[in-house]
Amino acid sequence: MPPRLPEPRVEWQDGTLRSVAHDDTYASVRAARVEREAVFLRGHGFGAAGDAGTDAAGRWSASPRATFGELGFGAGISFITAWAAWRAHAAHDPRAQLDWVSVEGFPLDAATIRGAHRVDPALAEFAPLFAALADAWPARIPGIHRRAFEGGRVRLTLLFGGPCDLLPSVPFAADAWNLDGFAPARNPEMWDDAAIAQVAAHARPGTTVATWCAASAVRERLAAAGFDVHAQPGAA
Repeated sequence: MPPRLPEPRVEWQDGTLRSVAHDDTYASVRAARVEREAVFLRGHGFGAAGDAGTDAAGRWSASPRATFGELGFGAGISFITAWAAWRAHAAHDPRAQLDWVSVEGFPLDAATIRGAHRVDPALAEFAPLFAALADAWPARIPGIHRRAFEGGRVRLTLLFGGPCDLLPSVPFAADAWNLDGFAPARNPEMWDDAAIAQVAAHARPGTTVATWCAASAVRERLAAAGFDVHAQPGAA
């Protein structure tokens, strides 16, 4: 039997999903959608699912084949909100493709993924997407797990392990990177020099990086890796 990663210690507390081991939450209660869309979609210039107007699609119009990298898959909320946005703004284009490459060192189980939309009533309309993800969810085995949705037009590559264990063996250049691990003090491996170096190694001129984290050490590492770093207004 192949080795398995340790089962994460999680609990539902006051309506949100919390990691006991990291003493941190997977998403803000009742604000998960607005935060993910503000930081990890509009923060890159991509329109979110509910955005309307002539410029609502943003980068989806110019980049119908979009590749996202992510440190910290968590409960899949960022992936699901991006998938919904891709459906709203890009899927009509026959060229459209969404590739999502994500590192997760503490994978949840399928049942938790299926119910993750419960952290925020605004995610309820995406429940079928959470269910589709849960149905395809891999076992908690270290390594590379690839899944496809929308007839192969949405492709998910899950890297179960540390950011430096598997990213070097996956060739891709992201259009956008989401840094969404638990807080650096609680999960330093997701934010250290080696992890940020892997982000830079899978980037190109014009790649954007978005994160909720404002820690000075993270900003300095991103700048040292060649990124132009700016603070933006936060969601809510």
